Amino acid sequence: MARKYQPKKICANIYEVVTAEGKKEYLATWTQKGRRYVEKNLSRNFNCYTEKSAKSKLNEIKVLINMGEDPFKQDEHKNHKNFSELVLQEIRSRNTSDNYKYVQETIYIKHLDKPLGKLKLEEISISILDKTFRKILQNHSLETVINLKKTIRPTLDYAVDEGVITSNPLNSLKIRKLTRSNRRSGKAPLKHRLLGKDNKKYLNVAKELYQQALIYTPERVKYDTDPEELQIAFLIAIMTARRRSEILKINYEDITEYGTVKTRAATTKTDVWEEYPLPQEVLDRLKPNKTGAILPHITEKRYSYHIKHLIESLDLPIHKDMKITGHDTRNLFLTIMSKETKNPFLCDTAISHDQSNYTMLLTYYEPDINDFIELFEWYWDLLRGNRELQDNISLKSQIVSPI
Repeated sequence: MARKYQPKKICANIYEVVTAEGKKEYLATWTQKGRRYVEKNLSRNFNCYTEKSAKSKLNEIKVLINMGEDPFKQDEHKNHKNFSELVLQEIRSRNTSDNYKYVQETIYIKHLDKPLGKLKLEEISISILDKTFRKILQNHSLETVINLKKTIRPTLDYAVDEGVITSNPLNSLKIRKLTRSNRRSGKAPLKHRLLGKDNKKYLNVAKELYQQALIYTPERVKYDTDPEELQIAFLIAIMTARRRSEILKINYEDITEYGTVKTRAATTKTDVWEEYPLPQEVLDRLKPNKTGAILPHITEKRYSYHIKHLIESLDLPIHKDMKITGHDTRNLFLTIMSKETKNPFLCDTAISHDQSNYTMLLTYYEPDINDFIELFEWYWDLLRGNRELQDNISLKSQIVSPI
């Protein structure tokens, strides 16, 4: 298993570890019936990606052991499965959206099923991957290969855990050098994609998105979602900088009487408990006395289609051949409010980013809902045009003369 940090004990017998990909996994170590069970991976073996589910699964495992069963016994047919069967099985078991799993399956089948699919796990060597990736790079971008590595890595890591192979060939120096990102790979920074040289360029884009979200109505109303649901979704994205997946998981039961959302850890990408305020524009559009999902008719695919349509309907100042995406609502908030408040830490923690980088700082100061309400109301006033950006401190005034 590729780890980033050493396992951290979070409760009796349960440990949390962060993988090299930044994903949290849960391990269990305990003694039962005179046998020591060491670092059994509950996430990979049983799809447990929260502390609660890991505790529950460990209790089930102990019951099975007491009954004389072996909960870790591998499928007797597993060793006879080819690589494609194992990869697709792993993808389908992931704790993520159906849309994401569909995309992962599609790109695997398109690029790797033919050259690797019929091989056994132990036949997936460094030389075979090197040859396969080089061939793909002749007609596709480096990003395609990097994404394919992410698609098959869990299966190979799992095989290492189970002792089927001794090491993951993706970790070899040869493959890492071949797939090393260069400066031109990936999406350009927001400051590069937007035209203009003053700080207002960020706020001007955010305000245009906000104004369009207030009135957004799909062209094909007869066949599509209630326009008000789309307005709610986009206003939450633009005004609170939430991720698409987090927005679509909000229930009426998560909204407090004072207009904030108290998340369930399972609904956030980083598995955090948090609370953030909703603007009046959203509260006014919610249905009274309702339960369940606030956006019951919007799927991830439908959300993506319409946020793209909303953005393309605007004449935004974007550099040639570049674009703004729905995810940039988070970049806009962080850029604008970090400059305004001079407190990027507060802005970062306000939008459910992983807080592991702030362990020491959070020991002395942990922002609460009052801090976030003040921060977001400041941002909302900027979007509504009720407030102007603060004057920037002159760069010359920040230069300190040498002693």
